[in-house]
Amino acid sequence: MSGDKDIITLADGGGGIKTMSLLKELLLPSVGSIDDSMEDGAFLKDIRLVFTTDSFTVSPIFFPGGDIGRLSVFGTVNDLAVMGASPDYLSVSFIIEEGFKKRELEMIARSIGRASEEAGIKVVCGDTKVVPRGAVDGIYINTSGVGRLVSNEPLIAERAMKGDEIVVSGDIGRHEAVVLIARGDFGLESELESDLAPIYNGIKALLDSDVGLVFARDLTRGGLAMALFELALKSKTRVIVDEKLIPINISVVGLCEILGLEPTFFACEGTFISVVRDGNTAVKILKDAGFSEASLIGFLEEGESIKDIERVVLKTKIGSHRLLPLPTGELTPRIC
Repeated sequence: MSGDKDIITLADGGGGIKTMSLLKELLLPSVGSIDDSMEDGAFLKDIRLVFTTDSFTVSPIFFPGGDIGRLSVFGTVNDLAVMGASPDYLSVSFIIEEGFKKRELEMIARSIGRASEEAGIKVVCGDTKVVPRGAVDGIYINTSGVGRLVSNEPLIAERAMKGDEIVVSGDIGRHEAVVLIARGDFGLESELESDLAPIYNGIKALLDSDVGLVFARDLTRGGLAMALFELALKSKTRVIVDEKLIPINISVVGLCEILGLEPTFFACEGTFISVVRDGNTAVKILKDAGFSEASLIGFLEEGESIKDIERVVLKTKIGSHRLLPLPTGELTPRIC
């Protein structure tokens, strides 16, 4: 019988180190990719465009604060935004299971239309496939986005350096908590809603200021923890974060305590980190742009020769320090 090393597991899609290994060791070499940076989008230098693609399999497809249609638009828009690109053009492709209700499909399509209008992106092409019962779970959606680079350079982690400051745009972990509760597996109830939202206006506000924005990342699979590790690894720095400064909804805290999970691993769909030279000014700009819980949470220090496992340090609420472990698997499959 084959072991896990011979087959794809849910952990391979969780956004942690197993996902990174799958990409670097199997997929990128096999498809002949010349870009192994694994950023949220590709920068097409000659024409100064950013191109990104994503697929969405969230379960349930309707959840408090959103649905798979709205998620598919904002997920791709946000991947453009964190590269420093405007949301210009979008493709939408559906893979639909035989027997799926037309009423629900119409609801999802209308949600895509409203979200596209809200984000300021135009749906210009797409595709639809229907597959036999059991081949997919209801409906899957793929979206691809194209946008113009509005920053002088792409917002990538390699531009970050010692002394830079880290700002989070809002409270963390809400989307994954909402999806987890919505499945009904734990018999829990909550009035919590997903943070699902477009973030381009926040990125653009920072770019239009003099805070020195060099990197941004939306906190999807792997949450804040994975974004901080990617930042530290690619910038060859050590990240120091103050736990008491990280905004977390009390319901998310409670759920994590019940389940024994780390809230910094929980995914968001409308929250991002930014690396800037002037964190306090960046927080003010984000609050003025509608990100009311924006917070300066940490900074970067020298880390050229340290071990990878030591790259992210969390200052706890009681003043001690602990290493934040690198996410390895999938906390909640099919959150996006």
